[in-house]
This record gives sequence, structure tokens and C-alpha cells, in this order.
Amino acid sequence: MTMKKLILCISVMVAVCGCDQSQKLPQKPSIEGIKFTDLIPSTAEKLPAAIRLKMLTFELPRENLLQMSLAFKALSKENIKFVNRKAFDRNAFVAGIGSQEIWSLTGDKLKAAKAKKISTNNITIRNRDGDEIPVKEVFDNVSLIYTDASSQVIQHDLFSGTVSWRIKAGPAAQRKGAAIIKIEALSRSQKPSILSKATGNEEFGLTVFRSLSMMLKMEEGQFLILAPQAALAKVKTETPATINLAELFFFSRGDFYTRKPVTGSEKPDNGQYDFQKDIVLARIYMLICTEVQN
Repeated sequence: MTMKKLILCISVMVAVCGCDQSQKLPQKPSIEGIKFTDLIPSTAEKLPAAIRLKMLTFELPRENLLQMSLAFKALSKENIKFVNRKAFDRNAFVAGIGSQEIWSLTGDKLKAAKAKKISTNNITIRNRDGDEIPVKEVFDNVSLIYTDASSQVIQHDLFSGTVSWRIKAGPAAQRKGAAIIKIEALSRSQKPSILSKATGNEEFGLTVFRSLSMMLKMEEGQFLILAPQAALAKVKTETPATINLAELFFFSRGDFYTRKPVTGSEKPDNGQYDFQKDIVLARIYMLICTEVQN
């Protein structure tokens, strides 16, 4: 089955765009021995022309996260290297790699959860540079509590600014069509926070949440899911005085609408919608590896 047909399964249900892959995926590569410093470029090596990725963002009502539980469990963590896996889990994040075997399952669960694709970011990385994908703008200072990379519980004020994913990539050695990808969660504000000073970030106002950093090996046609844990669907939706990293990266308030099911007597474009006003919305991010030139 071609990758075009595989991604079309999800596209029909939740308007996902995909990529072509005419050959079967090779056996899963190993993540053993890979270090974060492996992404530092060398002037002596020949770099690939480009690594192309696609980031899809889905939005759904918070309580519908439970519908995604089975899809989350089907994801593989075998080729993901976390800075601190326990700290990552304690921050209520989900990360896992999927391949063609679970395309249909993922699409079915997104449809069941009434997820809507709200954005698509096409990413081209050359010479091992990086790219940042904005998650949200933080307009007010917030009190943030989370588990850091040393498994300590940290609480500090986060100033207004932009919350983003930072993505870097380089070719996987001796594996055609595979890339090593580094993902970081970060915040950029107009003034440096205590945390940005404490972690030694040289960039002004930059805070990198290292407990969420990861390195992974992906092949063309594979995808990575970044999401909040499904159990957060049951959490109370009041606005707390202090928020955690899952609230910061995945949740917001807003209106949500979906088209009502069409009966045999109705036209598909009759414009009837189910509308929910001012509810808590969750986001799921899907990063697809579409092409590796190496």
C-alpha cells in the first residue's frame, strides 16, 4: 500500500495531508549510542540536501482525549531517547512514533474524538539547522509548576511571550531515508526569567524545558505524536492560579464546532453544526517525516 493511500485514510476523516511512499519501510533502526551532541555539524562531512517534515495540529474538546487512549498506547517509544523519561511522564506528556500499521487506528480515533486539523506547518531543514513551531502566545505572566530534568519539582513565574517546539534534524548514519530529530519545548519572553538564567541559556528570555527534550530516529512515512496524557480528560477545567507544562503546551479555552451527521434526506453542505461555546480545548501534534535526502 502506498503512503499516499495510507495518509488518505486519515485525510478523509480529519483533513490530514500526507506524503507519498512507494516502498515498504525498512526494519526499525536502533537509537542506541545516539547522543544529543550528534546534531552538531561537522565541516568535514557532507550534509544532506534537505530533511522535510510536516507538523499537523489537531484540536478537540478536552473530555474527548479519552477516545485517544488506545491510539496513544499503540505508539512506539523504542526509538525515542528522553533526557529523563520519568520526568517526561510526570509532566503528563505523551510521545510515541507510529508507522503504516497504525495509520488507520490513529485516524479512526481522531475522528471518534471529533478532532479538527487547525494548522499545517511544512518544515524544511538544511545543514542541520532548526526550526521553531509556535504553540501559543502567553499574554500574561503565569505561575508555572513542573518536574525538571533532575526530577525536582520547580515553580517559577513565566513572563509573557511565545511557547514553541524547536525541531532540529540531521541524517541518520548508514540509513538511507532516515533522520535523527531533536525536539525541545521552549518559551521566549521579553525579559529573562529566573529559570533561563539558572539553566545557563545565553539567548535573552529563552527558557528550555529540558525534561521534555527528546532525540528520535524516524524514517520517511513515520510520524510522531505529541499530546497530553488521556487521563487529563478527567481533570477539572477551572482556571488554576498555577499551571503545569501540559496546560501550557496543550490546553486553551475557546469555541468548538463540528458539522452534524448528515442523514439520507439532508445535503452534505446544509451548514448545520454542533456548537460548544467557551470550553477547554486540547491539542495533539503530529510530526510526519516526509522526505530525507541523504
